[in-house]
Amino acid sequence: MGIQIVTALAQARYATIMTDTCTIRRIVDTDTNFSDGRVTYTQTVVYSGVCRVQQVGPGGNMSGAPGADPGGGGQASNQIVSYVLQLPLAGTDDLTPDDEATIDTCAQDPTLVGHKLRIQGLTRASHKSSRRLQCIEVV
Repeated sequence: MGIQIVTALAQARYATIMTDTCTIRRIVDTDTNFSDGRVTYTQTVVYSGVCRVQQVGPGGNMSGAPGADPGGGGQASNQIVSYVLQLPLAGTDDLTPDDEATIDTCAQDPTLVGHKLRIQGLTRASHKSSRRLQCIEVV
């Protein structure tokens, strides 16, 4: 069996476990109200469909334990929660860092619905089963 067939089979199989849905938006314009300082963002949808969400711990382990930002001298430490957002390869090749994903449905963990994740990086590879996006939670 050739590598293209194996890759296609892996992609089809992986698609069966993407049971969540999300919408990914990109900021295309900003407008600043100079009297009150408010910034308004205009966004466009760049992807809407199935996905899979995994919380990632420090060093990329999938334990889900959040890392901590120790801060500098005199600064408070902040909790950093990282995720891997997994999408089908088809129709997701235009995503970029700083695009923002909103989790629309999540059958296995309804507490994820409404969470916003900012894309930090994209993984690229010759043979893979899904598009994996490194994200941080937007609070």
